[in-house]
Amino acid sequence: MDIHISKPEFSHYELIARNGMVTAQHSDAARVGANILERGGNAVDAAVATAFASGVLLPLSNGIGGGGLMVIRMPDGDTKCIDYGMVTGENASPEMFRYEDALEVPHPGAHRMSRRFAAPAVVDNENVHGYKSISTPGTVAGLCTALDAWGSFDLKDVIEPAATLAESGYRISFALTLAILRARFLISRIPATANLLTPDGFP
Repeated sequence: MDIHISKPEFSHYELIARNGMVTAQHSDAARVGANILERGGNAVDAAVATAFASGVLLPLSNGIGGGGLMVIRMPDGDTKCIDYGMVTGENASPEMFRYEDALEVPHPGAHRMSRRFAAPAVVDNENVHGYKSISTPGTVAGLCTALDAWGSFDLKDVIEPAATLAESGYRISFALTLAILRARFLISRIPATANLLTPDGFP
């Protein structure tokens, strides 16, 4: 039996810009970064502004409550990298959790891919929901580190567009609407979050 696997084809336009380009998952976030470039900012200024705006526009994917990495190529070809991943508590350990399958309890030196985030299944998802899941976010510190070291704008200037988006509001995407609906039970357990995301019981 012959099996034929088709590969998806994506059509796209090639864009070339002489003075810089900003891309982002949300077009309004990209516009924020592009505006920073138009105002004389450099690539780091634009990247930081875009990241903060993305945190507002894409709460499911980005935000100041998370972490990340930034890779910067300097004009001389040198490369800088900032790792601003989330940091867990000093006394956190695998023993904090109860596991669905005792055979999957992690041990020193273990390397395995299991379910989401390369982690074993935890009873009641305590590693995702609740106080045991909390880590210290690194996003703000990482973005500010990049801005202080290689940016030319003040923090106020690059964060202001994100604040404006948050204050004025925006139309949420279909994907975010579905995500909120799927998580509405969890959201309902936190009144402040429920009032923000589902004021009338729906997004």
